[in-house]
Amino acid sequence: MRSSYAVTGVLAVGIAAYLAAVYLTRDAQRTGDEVLTALFRRRALGTGVVVGVLSAVGLFVLHADARPLFDELTSGAALPFTVLWVAAGVLSLLLLPGAAGT
Repeated sequence: MRSSYAVTGVLAVGIAAYLAAVYLTRDAQRTGDEVLTALFRRRALGTGVVVGVLSAVGLFVLHADARPLFDELTSGAALPFTVLWVAAGVLSLLLLPGAAGT
């Protein structure tokens, strides 16, 4: 089995866990439960950071497993999209419900 397959699977699970924590944060915030809001927000932030680190690790794995794809993502026509997904990931953490006292 290639390493890129494993990283992709772990990323899929991590993204699902992040989305679940974000949705639970918003539900807890909507119901006014400040304790649960803070708990799920911390979990969402932690999961988001882990997914971000795994994404960076995934690029290094692609370098070893799928060099043409890595080259395209980091210097080819897909580079603007790579920059966009990094910016979107950071922005999603900053806009997490309750992150700025919302």
